[in-house]
Amino acid sequence: MLGPPSAREQAALAVGVGEIGGVDDVLGPEVLGRRELLAGEEADEPLVAEGELVTVIGTTVPRRCTRDEAQAAVLGWTIGNDVSARAWQRSDRTFWRCKNSDTFKPMGPYIVTGGDPLSATTTVRVDGEVKASFPTGDMLFDPYDFICAMSRYITLRPATSCGWAPTRPPP
Repeated sequence: MLGPPSAREQAALAVGVGEIGGVDDVLGPEVLGRRELLAGEEADEPLVAEGELVTVIGTTVPRRCTRDEAQAAVLGWTIGNDVSARAWQRSDRTFWRCKNSDTFKPMGPYIVTGGDPLSATTTVRVDGEVKASFPTGDMLFDPYDFICAMSRYITLRPATSCGWAPTRPPP
């Protein structure tokens, strides 16, 4: 296992739909590591966090990559939170502020290499209480297939993280 990715040297991306009926938004580049505080004190309502499986890219993904190339480019997997300020999401014309404020992408604390992420279960706890639990194999999109699709349009470079949100956000 490795430590958390560097917040200063990466881009963070998310799938538009993690499950049937669940819609997420593109994530911004600001992430933070374990025990760091979230920004957002200006939000009118409490912040909402949604647990995600996060892919960390280890080598540049070739344009129009194959599934084998996508698998080879993945450094490993970690967990993350897709933090949202729902008041801003409702009031703004776009989601840039409610989804991309500094520190809205906490992840880690470790990157796990190897293994099969689609046979795992992710459990989200707050103060020890289980808030969500999901088998990653039930996600609408296979992360490797989606990396192939993304590689048709964007370059995924080392330290890029891609969040996969298979659960609906809390109310």
